[in-house]
Amino acid sequence: MKIEVSAQKRELQGTGASRRLRNAGKVPGIVYGGTTDPVNIELNHKELAQNLSKEAFHASILTLDLEGKKEQVLLRSFNMHPFKLQVQHIDFQRVSKDRKIHMKVPLHFVNAELSPAIKEQGGVVSHVLNELNITCLPDDLPEFIEIDMSIATVGYSVHAKEIKLPKGVELVLHKKENPVVVSVLVPQLASTFKTLVPKLPRETEVLIFISNIFVRWWYLLLGVPTALVIGALAFARTSEKAQRAIDEMGLKMPILGEVRKKVILARVPTRPGLGPDA
Repeated sequence: MKIEVSAQKRELQGTGASRRLRNAGKVPGIVYGGTTDPVNIELNHKELAQNLSKEAFHASILTLDLEGKKEQVLLRSFNMHPFKLQVQHIDFQRVSKDRKIHMKVPLHFVNAELSPAIKEQGGVVSHVLNELNITCLPDDLPEFIEIDMSIATVGYSVHAKEIKLPKGVELVLHKKENPVVVSVLVPQLASTFKTLVPKLPRETEVLIFISNIFVRWWYLLLGVPTALVIGALAFARTSEKAQRAIDEMGLKMPILGEVRKKVILARVPTRPGLGPDA
């Protein structure tokens, strides 16, 4: 995917000049490297923001059109405003076809939904890394590296040195480093939760459903504060204070109070020692 970026030379420098440039819808930047001197540039903010939203823009050889003169460059860095969607500054580096470059390339994990780990074993895919450091010649730079997960099972993992790289691409690792890139885990949290939290009786579920309908009706009628109070009472633990509150609510709203009381009392058998007969 070939991407071309248009830019103009920037004559004025300094904080004030950069601020005025940003207010005019431009982005200050610089292009450096190669055998020529660094050049201060300015770019259209709207076009640049659209390019930055593309994944390929961050890991591809770009064509920089600087007032009619075209150069091959890489995006090296850019700064964003702390809270605005505004690019503050951008850096490009010139590249030579006969010199290797060092880049971070994104990873694409494919076919995980077709693997036995997901379809049959209920596994959870954990992406440990989302990009890899590589070195290669500019013409060999890939936009992304694809990892096939179709054979994954629970306990399956892929290390950096096991990834099949495109021709001419080498990993950049320190000494004997071989980090895990992706793994498939057992969803222990989900199974533990199901074991610790038993399914409520059908009668209790129906009462909760009916009571939630009343909460929404009273919410529309009486407003947010009253609805919050009613909602809190609906799931309060069985205690003398809660029982008194429910009884008082029942005097004012008999139907609602009765439903709430039944919902809470329905939970008493699952909590020994806290019921009214304890």
